[in-house]
Amino acid sequence: MKSMMLSLGMLCCVLLLAGCADSKKISMVKNGILELDKSRTVKQAFQSKLSSMKWRVFHTQNNKTVVEVSGVWKSDKHREGLEKAKADLKDPNEMKKLDPFEQSMLKASVERAEKLAFSIPYAGDQVLVQFIINADDTFIFVYGELQDKDGNIKRSKNGLEATTSSFYSHHDFLGMMYE
Repeated sequence: MKSMMLSLGMLCCVLLLAGCADSKKISMVKNGILELDKSRTVKQAFQSKLSSMKWRVFHTQNNKTVVEVSGVWKSDKHREGLEKAKADLKDPNEMKKLDPFEQSMLKASVERAEKLAFSIPYAGDQVLVQFIINADDTFIFVYGELQDKDGNIKRSKNGLEATTSSFYSHHDFLGMMYE
């Protein structure tokens, strides 16, 4: 009976210590500063864009430690900006305020935005971001994903893959959290 109680006590200690280690990893990422914007912590940047944030730690099959944050995108700023630009294009009075070069730039911007609109975050979209914890207690962005309300992946980025598209670079994915 004593050995069973001792075993249970040791198991509780191990589980408690593992939880503390996970909590430290989460705190390290939350309080971390990225090169992208040294004026705010990761937590501050993410809280400005996401509601219902959840942080967790898991370990990959290769024994890498991953800190993951998920949440719901709060703002419709991107959709509203696109809608305003489209309305300006249809309003002759607004177009008269612009010189021909500015008119062509606005048209080109709206065309590009409409092509990329599927990957722009809207209120209610789900965001998932993962960071790997390095052996030297630093962390790097490794994955980001944006899903619409129906679960369709709108935008994803594996931070470990090279890409030729700057739109999907890790700075751009994380940049939406820091703008």
